[in-house]
Amino acid sequence: MRFKTFIITFLCLVSLFSCVKDQQPVTQSFSIVEEKEFIMVGADSAAIHGEYVYPGIVNSMKIRVSTDQNLHGSVDYPILFSNGTYIVTINDLQAGTIYYYRYIVNLGATQDWQSEVFSFVTASEFPIVETLEVLMIDSLVARVKAAVVYDGGAEVTERGVCWNDYGDPTTDDFKIAHAEGGLGEYTCRLTGLLPFVKYYVRAYAKNEHGTSYGAVIEFVTGEEINLPTVVTVEITDATSTAASCFCHVVDDGGAEVYERGACWSTSAHPNIADYVFAHGSGLGDYVVIMRDLTPKTTYYVRAYAKNSKGVNYGEELSFETNENLTPPPGAMHGLITVGEGRKVWFSQGNLQYQASTNTWRFAENQYEYVGNDNVNIAPDYEGWIDLFGYATSGYEHGSACYQPWSTSDNPDSYMAYGVEGSQLYDMSGKADWGYNDIMGDGEGKWRTLTMEEWDYLLHQRNTPSGIRFAKAQVYGVNGLLILPDEWSNAVYYLNNVNQFAASFNCNVIGHEWIFYLQPNGAVFLPASGIREVCTVSAAGACGYYYSSECVRDKSYGINFDFDDVYEQTLFLNYGKAVRLVRDVEGK
Repeated sequence: MRFKTFIITFLCLVSLFSCVKDQQPVTQSFSIVEEKEFIMVGADSAAIHGEYVYPGIVNSMKIRVSTDQNLHGSVDYPILFSNGTYIVTINDLQAGTIYYYRYIVNLGATQDWQSEVFSFVTASEFPIVETLEVLMIDSLVARVKAAVVYDGGAEVTERGVCWNDYGDPTTDDFKIAHAEGGLGEYTCRLTGLLPFVKYYVRAYAKNEHGTSYGAVIEFVTGEEINLPTVVTVEITDATSTAASCFCHVVDDGGAEVYERGACWSTSAHPNIADYVFAHGSGLGDYVVIMRDLTPKTTYYVRAYAKNSKGVNYGEELSFETNENLTPPPGAMHGLITVGEGRKVWFSQGNLQYQASTNTWRFAENQYEYVGNDNVNIAPDYEGWIDLFGYATSGYEHGSACYQPWSTSDNPDSYMAYGVEGSQLYDMSGKADWGYNDIMGDGEGKWRTLTMEEWDYLLHQRNTPSGIRFAKAQVYGVNGLLILPDEWSNAVYYLNNVNQFAASFNCNVIGHEWIFYLQPNGAVFLPASGIREVCTVSAAGACGYYYSSECVRDKSYGINFDFDDVYEQTLFLNYGKAVRLVRDVEGK
């Protein structure tokens, strides 16, 4: 017999073949000097030389050897020992095989001392490959895990698994080659299996000398897998740019549904090559939110679900997005109904005024307000203010205090047209702040909401989503969100909607504001406080907003704070915030 001998230090052998060491309690001072141990390994035998340390008498030594890592079915070999050295020869081994061994030493009256478990590999020109396990992904798909633990002294150019239905498979049967060669673990996926069949599978590896195989593992497939069943239930909350699709996976087809969702297109019969949104896995209900849609456009949508068999679709539904009217300069996107047959656009921010230049504007961002600097009111003040007394439009309309920077502690000084109980829109309409040419497109384009309109949009307005308003913090600013008629939960989910007693922090909104809410018409009224003559209070905590109406020497308005939204009347000289609207003709 041709015999190849290798001298391998123990430490290298442990590193190359990742020895598993079963921990044993060491109760004696006996020890093997691992640095002094070396192994001579051939194809069918091995010899181990080494040294040990023990101050007492050693009665006997032996080595327990097995191809099983837990030393099941092991064979014991006696060890020759003398003066701290030992030698053992192990015969009748198989070429290209991993062997595990442990020292067992009798020290007299005490129980035997046992070492950790070590290993060596007998010589071979062929690789050593192990079939580790077979895992069923579903009843007709299996995943086989294997490992090349020794390359036979040459590069492993191919590794994989092979299988058949009659036993001892080879690469002449069905096989899958892994994408990479070399040493280490790998996994192959077996598909195209038939139901209720016993299969035999084992790993293989090739080098320049030939092919070697691992142990055979048997497994049995189950019933045939079908495509899952999924239903496109309904389309809801359609707006000009978004909609929600309700879906339901009824049956998984006998294999796990690992992906589900909806796909849509402007053409019929959409599939997963079109716009698609994946939403989890498994059976049951789910909702897909479709965003960035084109206004006034017909869309087709289908639910879909995937299992190992493939992808299946629900029935096709269609819907049309709403028309998106172009708002005028300074107005928000999104229409808001304020009464039967009346819709408005809200301005892009609270009304602000600069006395030194007699300039009106809307705040650049909806969440901005002047705050405590509203105390700096004067005819030549170069800053901006945003809290005004009633009817301080800047037009002379019969009141003593009609300028935005006017101050008085007498409510009678702010009576529109000089008449107690006059509304902003009475007579010439000059008392309303919207009478100004705010955006450079003419006078009288904007107006202040009536109290009836405030009440309607907060209490009575019907919307497809059922949402009228919500408390919120936008970029850290407390305030009240008013959502447009076509608002959809598909755009952004809001908590505690239509709840007057909700706190501001129930909806904490950051960059979502500029990406989702504002582009879809959300109106935000910041809690800008109130001014009494030259004293500002509650900035950041409470919001006070005018209506166009009053009774005797008090104005109507809406107020909101940390735990309520309510209607209130205050003396005309109190400075409140103004948010103007613009009527939508024909709506």
